[in-house]
Amino acid sequence: RGGYKNADQILTSYGITSAHDAGGYGSSYYRIMQDMCNNSELNTKMYSMLFNLFGKESARNFLKLFVGTGIHTGCGNERFKLGPAKIMLDGSSSGPSSAMIEPYCHLPSKGILVWTQEEADKMVADLHRKGYQVTAHAVGDQAVTIIVNAIEKAMNEYPREDCRHRIEHCGIVNSQLLDQIAELNIIPIANPAFIAINGADYNRFYGMRTEYMFPLKSYLEKGIVAALGSDAPVSYPNPMYSFFGALNRKDLKTGEPVGAGQKVELMEVIRMFTYNGAYASFDEDMKGSLEEGKLADVIILSENIFDCPKEEIMRITVETVISGGEIAG
Repeated sequence: RGGYKNADQILTSYGITSAHDAGGYGSSYYRIMQDMCNNSELNTKMYSMLFNLFGKESARNFLKLFVGTGIHTGCGNERFKLGPAKIMLDGSSSGPSSAMIEPYCHLPSKGILVWTQEEADKMVADLHRKGYQVTAHAVGDQAVTIIVNAIEKAMNEYPREDCRHRIEHCGIVNSQLLDQIAELNIIPIANPAFIAINGADYNRFYGMRTEYMFPLKSYLEKGIVAALGSDAPVSYPNPMYSFFGALNRKDLKTGEPVGAGQKVELMEVIRMFTYNGAYASFDEDMKGSLEEGKLADVIILSENIFDCPKEEIMRITVETVISGGEIAG
């Protein structure tokens, strides 16, 4: 419980009122989190993915256990809600160990692929058919191909309205994948903070493929609803790293451009963090924008973010957080 409270204080300090938790350490993890949210011990409202960190077979068995209960995505309330079922398809962009169609620029390796297409097809179809929102940790274009194909097959076999299936990271795509993601209404959860933090390495690892890495501009052009996440604690929880990466598309330390054609505007980044984040958890009717009847989740910044030069966005801090109409301490 102390760990949750510490994490909650960190998130609150950065103005985060809702978080999509990517999974943890089994059933006790969810029980404690749900109890603390519902007892108002945490400021942060949680949308919790079904996933454990003990390896492929353990995660698969864990998902099968939940599927067998009949409980599915959406169970809960405004403070704690069951989110998507998640599988982990590959490694990391920064390792680098993400599963790629073509080898890395600096190595003959194509990364690590954890699930085969057939395995993913079977699991995604079962989860989709039982009412789950489905997501996958998929970074490289090979991993993204697998989850997109699995979702497409499941939706064709078991048609269902408003699935809002997701891809966590969706790091590197190509034009065909963009078209498929748009057609299937998949929600990519991008992490442009990594452009700011690891951009120089990405140029070395991926070369021209950085033009389709966390491609926010392409998502907008294709009408794809993309949301943003920090991937903390792998990255920093401060959203300003993602703001910097999305607005500037360059390495924060070296100044190297990293897929500069994917820059987006400030209001677009704000929407991806707010309304689109709420949409990704089926919560757009109660949060994600300031409207009558919605939860009053508001932050006050150290200065007007629209007047701050985009290259200096990291200087902005959070002064006050209002969660559900109450000041969060």
